[in-house]
Amino acid sequence: MINRLHLKNVGLFADEELHFAPRLNLITGGNGLGKSFLLNLTWFALTGVWPKNVQPSLPGGLMALPTDLNAEASLEASFDGADGETALRSRFERGDWRWSRRDTSVHSSDVLIWATADGGFALWDPSRNGPKAQAQGLPPAHILTDDQVMNGLPDTDLKWLCMGFVRDGLLWWGDRYFEEELNLFTKVLAALSDADGPMTLERARLVDPLDIRRIPVIGMPDGVRVPVTHASTGVRKVVKLAYMLVWQWTEHVRTRDALGLPPARRIVLLWDDADAGLSPRRQREVLPGLMRAMKHLPGEPDVQFVVTTRSPLVMSSVEVDFRSDEDRWFDLDGEEGRAKVRAREYLPMGGVGNWLTSEAFDLPTEYSVGTERVLEEAKALMRRWRDVPAEELLEMTKKLGKVLPDADPYWINWNRMLFRRGIEP
Repeated sequence: MINRLHLKNVGLFADEELHFAPRLNLITGGNGLGKSFLLNLTWFALTGVWPKNVQPSLPGGLMALPTDLNAEASLEASFDGADGETALRSRFERGDWRWSRRDTSVHSSDVLIWATADGGFALWDPSRNGPKAQAQGLPPAHILTDDQVMNGLPDTDLKWLCMGFVRDGLLWWGDRYFEEELNLFTKVLAALSDADGPMTLERARLVDPLDIRRIPVIGMPDGVRVPVTHASTGVRKVVKLAYMLVWQWTEHVRTRDALGLPPARRIVLLWDDADAGLSPRRQREVLPGLMRAMKHLPGEPDVQFVVTTRSPLVMSSVEVDFRSDEDRWFDLDGEEGRAKVRAREYLPMGGVGNWLTSEAFDLPTEYSVGTERVLEEAKALMRRWRDVPAEELLEMTKKLGKVLPDADPYWINWNRMLFRRGIEP
């Protein structure tokens, strides 16, 4: 579990410290302020690995750099290691163009899953990616692009690091040896589905006459059956998330069992842009669904979530589940060319529109920009309502009627003003 992250002169962060909650951590902020960057730094603190160094084809996951190369840059973290809470201090060594780690054997004792914004996944397992595993030729992390999650990640011509969902989905559905994986995937996928009903894994079929592979089919609640390779972005995102959760945990349990060790006690799940590619209906339900899905994993490991989002629907979706003693909300703001991290108090907002005007998203109103302009014009007229010609007020009433529904509360004040002027709208 990541407990603390202290950044000095790292990216846009001059001197910022985050104290993470043990269960749910939400991160909001505008584009370019460093939400994804914080997940990248958290990953490095826990693993000692920059994803781009393992998988060069990734669009992100680059090594962090100081803003001021002439000033000291440092990254401090504390997390749960094999021997209890572990402290880490890493400095940027400009001469070597790298981040130093005093003890390269220091790493997290938890299983890590990072769902990246580009649709890929970064996976780390203390038994399969730790120092001992690396000494035996295994990679320092399993980093999969969006395509590799579906089609597999080969190590060599004869060995595979991950078979990918197209192959594994076919095996899970059709081979009794994988009955445990199929049952677990079914439960996790159902938990991640929306209120219309669960998505299901169906019998695979040929899709392309020039491709001999059978492609797993996803059954939708409305009865539609779609090959996963032809599914929408939102459906693929949910299926990939379910697959990676099941694959990472079952492989971890299998490895630990072979070593005669119990599974890890905790999973750290980093999820970047949780709302990306999802419909409003799924945005309302996917994070609570993910929290339910993790409870199906064998051994019921504790899970620490670190989630970035740009959606008021995601923020409102956990109002019932948010626990102030176990959860935290961090909000990023720009200030004098730097990014500031502020721990905000999470309070229920009621309607989703109220989240738009909260500190999470900082919009002046919940209306569109065009409607805001019309309302500003109307407000200017209301300030001098006694002197405005009736024709001008009636013209503004027509403009308001084009942008506001009949039940909008703005009409109460506007019609009251017209009544006082003796004007029939």
